[in-house]
Amino acid sequence: MRDQGLIHDKNLDWALKMGLTPTKMLQSPGESDLAEQMLADELNAMSLQDIERDTFNVHGILLQEQLHDPDNIEQLLRELAMEIQRIGHKHKKAYDKALYLNKAYVEDRDFRLLFLRCDDYNVKVAAQRLVKHFDVKSSRFRNEDTLARDIRMPDFSEQDTAILNSGFLQILPTRDASGRLVVFLNQESIPNGVNLLQLVRVIFYIMCITAKDPVTQMKGVVVLVFMTQDLPEHEFAAAMREMISTRQGLPRKVAAVHMCFESKMYRPVVTGMKLLSRKEVRNRVCTHCGSYENIKFELQTYGICTDDLPVDTFGAPSTVEWHQEWIKGQQVREDSAKSDAMNIPLRFDCLFGRGRHTRTHSGNVRAGLLIDMYRKEYENANKLEKTAIAERIVNIIQESHGR
Repeated sequence: MRDQGLIHDKNLDWALKMGLTPTKMLQSPGESDLAEQMLADELNAMSLQDIERDTFNVHGILLQEQLHDPDNIEQLLRELAMEIQRIGHKHKKAYDKALYLNKAYVEDRDFRLLFLRCDDYNVKVAAQRLVKHFDVKSSRFRNEDTLARDIRMPDFSEQDTAILNSGFLQILPTRDASGRLVVFLNQESIPNGVNLLQLVRVIFYIMCITAKDPVTQMKGVVVLVFMTQDLPEHEFAAAMREMISTRQGLPRKVAAVHMCFESKMYRPVVTGMKLLSRKEVRNRVCTHCGSYENIKFELQTYGICTDDLPVDTFGAPSTVEWHQEWIKGQQVREDSAKSDAMNIPLRFDCLFGRGRHTRTHSGNVRAGLLIDMYRKEYENANKLEKTAIAERIVNIIQESHGR
C-alpha cells in the first residue's frame, strides 16, 4: 500500500495467494512450476508495446527518446520540487534535516535530475525516491555528517573497507554492447562473518557512484548475480527486506538483472524473488542455469562481454586487479572533489596507459585504424599539414562522443 507519498513494495496478488512473503519463500519444484506459470500468464496478458519495451531494455536496444531529457525538463524539475513539498514532514525527517544542513546539495539540479531520469520522469515517484534516499542514508550510515553530501571511502570502517576491497560487488571494466555499465555481484566473494548492514553500505556506495555516470542515468545499469550459496530462510528473508528498502532510495535505473546459478536448487529462490519484485523489475530479470561456459554464452547473446568476468569457474573468484584499480581511481576522484566523474570508458574513448584493457579497448582499436588510414598522407605532409591531419583524427573521435 502507499502511505502519503512514501514508496512501499506491494506483493503480487498471486504470490499472496500462495502464501509467499519476504519471510516465506518457495519450497519445492512444484511451487516453482506454479509460480513460473503465473509469471508466464502475466507476460501473456501484457500489451505488445510493454513486452517490446522490456525486451529492448534487457537487450540494450534503446529508443532515441530514451537517450535525451524531454523538452520540458525545467518544468518537471519545478513539479518535482512541489511534489516533495506535498510529502508530510513526518515522512521526510531525514530529507528536511539534510536540507537544513546543506541546502545547495539537496536542491542541486544535477542531483535531482538523477531521480527524474531514474524513474522515467515520473515526478511523483521521483519525489518519493529522493525522500527515501535520505532515509536510507540516515539509517545505514548513522552519521549526520554524511547525510547532506556524497558518501566517501573515509566514511567506512575498517570492516566496511575490507568488504569493499573483496570485490564481491564490482563494476566490470567493459560496458555491454549498448554502452551500459555492468555491475557484477559474486556471492562466493562475500567475506565470512560480515553482517547484512555492512554489505548494504557497500552496495549503496557503489550503486550511487554508478548513478553519477550520465550514460547510466539514461540507459540504466545491467546487474549480474552469481549465486553459489544457499542461505537459511530467515537470513534470506532479512536480506530481501533490506534490499527492497535500500533499492527504493537508490537513484539508479536497473535495465536488466541476470541471475546465474549452476544448481537447480536455486530456482525456487530466484522465482520467489521475481514474484516479490515490482512488475517493472521482474519482467527484466533473466535466469541462467547451467555450466559456467553455457552461462557465459547466454550472457554474450545479451551483449555482455564475458572476457572480463572476475571468475575462473562458476563463483570462484579469480582476480580483483581491475577492482583495485577502480578503487584507487575513485580515491583520487574523491580527494580532488571530482567524484561526479565515472572512470568507465565509453565505446569510442581513447585510453592512456599499458595493458590488455587499454590495448584492446574498442576506442583505442578504432583510433589505431584511423591513424593507419591517414598514415601515408601524414608521412608526405609538411609540418602544418601534419598538425591539421592530427586535429582531423581527434575531431572524428570527438564527433563520435569519444573522449
